[in-house]
This record gives sequence, structure tokens and C-alpha cells, in this order.
Amino acid sequence: MVRRFFQGTRGRLTITHAVVLTVALLIADVTLYFIVLQVEQGSADNLLRAQASTISAGIEDVNGQVTFGGGDLPNETQQGVPVESAIVSLSGPTQLQTPTQSIRPQDLTRIVAAARRAGTPIMFDVTDVHGAARRVFAETLVTGQAQGPVRVVSRGRGEVLAARATGGVWLGL
Repeated sequence: MVRRFFQGTRGRLTITHAVVLTVALLIADVTLYFIVLQVEQGSADNLLRAQASTISAGIEDVNGQVTFGGGDLPNETQQGVPVESAIVSLSGPTQLQTPTQSIRPQDLTRIVAAARRAGTPIMFDVTDVHGAARRVFAETLVTGQAQGPVRVVSRGRGEVLAARATGGVWLGL
């Protein structure tokens, strides 16, 4: 009886429509998944930019030595999201950093060099000394020098990766 149903026009049309509907739903799911990822990534990037602006507001350049007006660089945003920050001088050494700064020195050097070359703010993805993924914002500071120090602000990518995993689970359903 079932075999006979699929041999007829009605059965073939039913299967064709089911396949078309499945493909359309899969395309919609994948599109929604990537939209959610873009929104999450954009939110994380905006948070880094906002924290970089907060840090810039407190930076003072005294005879080529950069200091932060509030003492130590803040290690979390106003919303309580943990971040790590560093100010790297033109000659290379780190002038200021949060106590928890976990970006590998060679990665920090690479990020600073790229920020200087670009001349505009850049975003990077790196793995820290603990093996955790981090999103990094770097920008050359405008000071009295021809090319000032570079401000580097980073945060863990745990929330973005969690959103990706959750989206993958929903996509699988």
C-alpha cells in the first residue's frame, strides 16, 4: 500500500514538496545562525571599543611616559565583563598592563606591529597563555610623539563561542 502511494503522482509530489520544504528550512536555519553570530561578534567588538575609549579618557602622557589617572588599568568594563589591557610603548616594552594580562609576549608584539602598520584600530583573535581564545582590539594612541604607544584591550571569546555552540545545537534540531 505504501509502495503504491509513492509510485503515484500524489506520492511523488508529496516527497518533492517535503524535500523542498526541508531544504528551505535548512537554508533559513543556517542564515539565522550566521546572523546571530554576527550580532554576538559585533556586540563583543563594541564592548572592546567602549572599554578602549574608557581607558583613553584616563591616560596621561608625561614626558613620553604613559600613566593611567586612576592608578591601575581597569580589569573589567562598567558592566562587569572581565577585560585585559596593556599600553605598549614605541620602543616595545609594555608601559602599563592589567595584572591579569595573559596575551603571549610574541602575540602582543605582533598585534602592536600590525596596529602601527595599519594606522587604524584593528581586531585580532589570539590564544592566550592558558589556551583560551581571546578577541583583541588594538589602536595607536595619539600623543605628542610622531607615533605614540599602542593600546591593547582584550576579552575572552567564551560568550561568542557559547553562542556558536548553542546555535549549532539549534541548527541540528
